[in-house]
Amino acid sequence: MVHQYIKRILTLGICVSAGIYCAPFLEIYICIPILLLIFSVIDFTITGKKPPHLFSFDNTNEYFNKGGLRDLLRLIVTLFGFLYDVLVWLVWGVYLIFDVIVDIFRLVKIIFFWIIYAVLWVLKLYLPAVVILFYSFIHYFIRWVWWLYEIAFKNVKSGWNKNYYLLAFRGTFLALLLLFLFYYMGIVFEIPYLFVIGTVLSLLPLTWAFGEISSVRGKNLEHESFSTVKANFRNGIESVRSLLFYITLFVILILLQAVFNLFGWFSNVGISLIGLSFTINSLISLVLIFLFLIIFLGGLIIPTYRLYIDFSETSLSDTIIFIKQIIGKGLQYVLVLLPSAIFSVIISIIPILILIVAFWFTMSVKDGILNIKIESHRRTQLSMETELDAYRIDKKIENLRFLKLFPVGISQEMLNRNTIDFEIKYIEDDLNFEKAELLKLEEENSNQLNEINSHLSQLENSINSGYNDEITVLKNSKLTLEKNFSKIKGDKELIIAKSELDINFLIAKKRQISLLFLFAGFWMVIFGSLALAIVVAYLGNVFCNLYLFKNDGTPAYFYTLAKQKNTKDNKQPLLGFTLLILTLIILVLILRFNKMGYSLKNFYDNISILLGK
Repeated sequence: MVHQYIKRILTLGICVSAGIYCAPFLEIYICIPILLLIFSVIDFTITGKKPPHLFSFDNTNEYFNKGGLRDLLRLIVTLFGFLYDVLVWLVWGVYLIFDVIVDIFRLVKIIFFWIIYAVLWVLKLYLPAVVILFYSFIHYFIRWVWWLYEIAFKNVKSGWNKNYYLLAFRGTFLALLLLFLFYYMGIVFEIPYLFVIGTVLSLLPLTWAFGEISSVRGKNLEHESFSTVKANFRNGIESVRSLLFYITLFVILILLQAVFNLFGWFSNVGISLIGLSFTINSLISLVLIFLFLIIFLGGLIIPTYRLYIDFSETSLSDTIIFIKQIIGKGLQYVLVLLPSAIFSVIISIIPILILIVAFWFTMSVKDGILNIKIESHRRTQLSMETELDAYRIDKKIENLRFLKLFPVGISQEMLNRNTIDFEIKYIEDDLNFEKAELLKLEEENSNQLNEINSHLSQLENSINSGYNDEITVLKNSKLTLEKNFSKIKGDKELIIAKSELDINFLIAKKRQISLLFLFAGFWMVIFGSLALAIVVAYLGNVFCNLYLFKNDGTPAYFYTLAKQKNTKDNKQPLLGFTLLILTLIILVLILRFNKMGYSLKNFYDNISILLGK
């Protein structure tokens, strides 16, 4: 059948080509019938099919063989029969042309459908992987996100529960106190890294608070008296112990790694020992990564994890199981922080506004009292008789203005307190210079007075009375010298006294800064704890609810989908993902090569332009 199709198509092609070739030499009405007859006859030889309703010469022969006048019509009938057959063959040729065209369309249709079938068959291999990815996207990026948002919203009211709030206040207070104390010590001892230690240690009281909040929630003690809650304190300190163990182990390994790194500092240490220390450090680094993961997320997961799972931090198997739990739930804890942060801001607006109003009222009263004291000192200053007393009042006013900075601006003053030492040093240098100048002037004045007194005694003891005018001049010079020296000495002593007041004021200010910074820190710890305790109580419930959410040990949704596809076809979804990855790699390579080809074309064009120039 296929061979016949090919022969017929070739025959049609030959006839069409012959027609195109003969068109310049023959009229179209002559050329087309001839070609149609030729095509019909050749098709008959190929397929054996001839047109129906041809003239029946056999029947006419039988009719004419009877003799008589009938035989006279034989030639005419035969001629008309031949012309009739020619016409039938021409019509049959037209029919055959349409039949061949229809066969061509059928062939195209078959080829087209085979191509579509092949494409669909190939795409069907991708389908399981695409379906898994699609449903996984819906599950993890839409449903999963909504579930986390829903958990964050449903625990909003828990922040206002009395028991949760009191537990959170204790943990928050200790956490902020540790942060402040280590920050303060870092400033005093000029070791900024102490704040990092304080930050790590502040995780412990927060972990305790989360642990006790989980315990209260797990034991349904939300509406019991706080004394009942206190009697059940245990989970929090156990959680702290676990986290502290990992923090201690982390610090020990860091120090151990530092010791091994010291081997590279000694030239007499063998290469093999250095290589061994590098291998050990690599293993320590691997352990440190997991410890950091435990410390970073452990404070959020351990409090609830210990409540439902028997756990010992010193057991390696328990730690490995816990790490698996962190890997499985860690991303959820990280992502839930965003909606939790939004709702934390909402639920903390009211306590923050209350604290802001209380702070504003307190500051207004404080500043009002200090302004009254400043005005009183200014009135007192107007009645001062000496400039030194007035300057002393200035220093008191300056000290009151400094107290107006408390507690807002005291932090910046604490950070810049070392500049006070430079100011004191600068004033002391000026003070020593003024004292040295005063001693020098006193010595010079004493020498001049001694000379004048010596000269006067000589003139007064002289018998000659003609020195009276000179004696008068010397006495006047003595009085002028004493008067000028007294004025200069008073000015110098005033400058010295002011400098001593400045030094005493700066020393007292430096002491005040440290003390005021402590008071400001304690104020921030107390009132910050009052505001943030609501947030910590809310977050403790979120983390507890998040741990219990879909934590029933069932396989992951992605694994479940893959298992279903594998049950239907044991080659899937591995085959689908393999083809998908290979396709992506090929597309990336094609795009890469296209980009490189474009770059090479530009390079060759630029070279051609340069050579042409």
